[in-house]
Amino acid sequence: MEVDVGHRPSFREAGVNVAASLSLNERQSLALQMVCRKLDEVREDEVNTEQLLLFIGGEGGTGKSRVIESLAAVFNELDQSHRLLVTATSGTAAASIDGITIHSACHLSQNKNRRQPTTLDSFGATAAQMSRMDGEVKAEWRNRWLLVIDEVSMLGGATLSTINSSIRRFRDSDDDFGGIPVVIFCGDFHQFRPVTERSIILPSDPLMTPESRHKHDEAHTLWLRFTTVIILVEQVRAAADIRLQQLLQRIRAGQQ
Repeated sequence: MEVDVGHRPSFREAGVNVAASLSLNERQSLALQMVCRKLDEVREDEVNTEQLLLFIGGEGGTGKSRVIESLAAVFNELDQSHRLLVTATSGTAAASIDGITIHSACHLSQNKNRRQPTTLDSFGATAAQMSRMDGEVKAEWRNRWLLVIDEVSMLGGATLSTINSSIRRFRDSDDDFGGIPVVIFCGDFHQFRPVTERSIILPSDPLMTPESRHKHDEAHTLWLRFTTVIILVEQVRAAADIRLQQLLQRIRAGQQ
């Protein structure tokens, strides 16, 4: 006897509904629908779906966070929130998008006496506890279909290299980001840069140590794979104040 479970809404259909309810503009909707179409492919055949590495850029106030909010709404509408991981490079940025820091997600520690992130030792946990925690972390990461990293301008090469290695280990895969089907970087490279590391958009410096240079080269190469790009241009935050828009643009360009 066959049981009719009814129509299962697609990510694309949910995306259309969310775009309307949140009044997304044209480019925001384009970004949302691009991801939703890819997620429908993943739902049908995760193993053979080509990975989407997407960069969503734009100056402050153009609604990058709104796109992240819309993605979270789509996953929630389809009861698939466990498939989504929203992160940012700082605690403040993560809080503003209801996410967590990428360091926390990857169980990394930022030691102020070191220039590179290190893995946590779980504060002296027993071998059995470590094994159980590792198993839980791996199970969570293997369920992910979409990883978002916001404020990517603050992401240094060494950190991205370590993040990539950690996710590969969590998902038992040698593919970039452990083969997560969709990875989105959001940010504006005119904004804050990494504090102690070199930006991922720059090639390595010849003065780097061999180890640091290797890590940075790996991260820079990874960044160059983000060939699908959507730049948001419509000012949302200061939409009603042209003078404020112009001031923000001059500050961003270093002209004031």
